[in-house]
Amino acid sequence: FRSRVIYPGVPVSDVPPSAISDDGLLEVLSVARFDPHKNLELAIDSLAALRTRITPAVFARVRLILAGHYDSELRESVSLVDGLVRRIAELGLTGQVTLAFSPSEELRLAMLARARCVIYTPKAEHFGYVPVEAMASGRPVVAVNQGGPLETVVDGKTGFLRDPDPEAFADALVPLLTRVETASTLGGAGYVRDRKSTRL
Repeated sequence: FRSRVIYPGVPVSDVPPSAISDDGLLEVLSVARFDPHKNLELAIDSLAALRTRITPAVFARVRLILAGHYDSELRESVSLVDGLVRRIAELGLTGQVTLAFSPSEELRLAMLARARCVIYTPKAEHFGYVPVEAMASGRPVVAVNQGGPLETVVDGKTGFLRDPDPEAFADALVPLLTRVETASTLGGAGYVRDRKSTRL
């Protein structure tokens, strides 16, 4: 008898996902609850660190979207968002970061389809659907090298696994944002990996 780990699944279409475009904005998408444990500050700090690694013209096209469930009745969530907004302003990123509160499923899928890549910041997450959903959408992932992403993201093949450090994340974002071929290759490999995992 040979055992096998069966991971939670996400829908993977037989139709290849939309191609990654090099036109317009370069959207970096984070999908995570507005919860202190999701380490969303890392995404903002990584964007700030990215500023010194790419040309001003390219950086001006970059947008970070923080999308996730938000409960205005939870004090810790309200406090987190207030802190994120302050940090965004302090770093001079107000025009480049959008907070998308509790997006619908339709909107979330649309954001995935527009994204150049997905950034996943939680530390020691037990599994994490978001990297798998990103790969199903043909988008490369930059994730913390702890917990679930170690088993779902193949470093250098479907995205990048990095220490939870803004400098390390910024370095990983550079090739995805400056070379559409790199983003497309890694995103396509993620889609193929997700497709294979649905066929046991």
